[in-house]
Amino acid sequence: MNRLRIKPIVSQLVIILSIISAVSLSGCMSLSKAGDEEIADIIAMINEGRHGELTAMSSNPFLVDGELLHGKSLTGSFWTGLSDAGFSLIGAEVIRNQPLSGADIRLFGETAGVNAFFSRYVPDHSVIIEINSNEGRVLLVLSPAENLSRQITAWGGPY
Repeated sequence: MNRLRIKPIVSQLVIILSIISAVSLSGCMSLSKAGDEEIADIIAMINEGRHGELTAMSSNPFLVDGELLHGKSLTGSFWTGLSDAGFSLIGAEVIRNQPLSGADIRLFGETAGVNAFFSRYVPDHSVIIEINSNEGRVLLVLSPAENLSRQITAWGGPY
């Protein structure tokens, strides 16, 4: 009699665990590339000078051209400075959107500080975005965030 009761419970647990595994794996799979809409939103924020939103979605610490910025106020100053200088990504064309590799890290600098930043603060499933525009070539690293969206972890350029 107990076997009859346990069997449906085990079946239900197997189904629930399968669903949880599928949802978890699909979340990881989607992190292998950033979505076009997500990148377009970031480009729009830069072009429109929405430095508050860019600061909010930036990691802490934040890496800019090999320099580590600790604190949201410094990161905010970076985004505000770009905006105040009239920086924009007019005619932006995404030429690379792929998982971050070890070779990509060197694009931000070949120092112990840069290597430490990427090993300590940049999680797995981060992606590198390379954008060509009127300002030149820009690099962004987008990483998964706790709220299942992305955060901007690093900036390079323009080159």
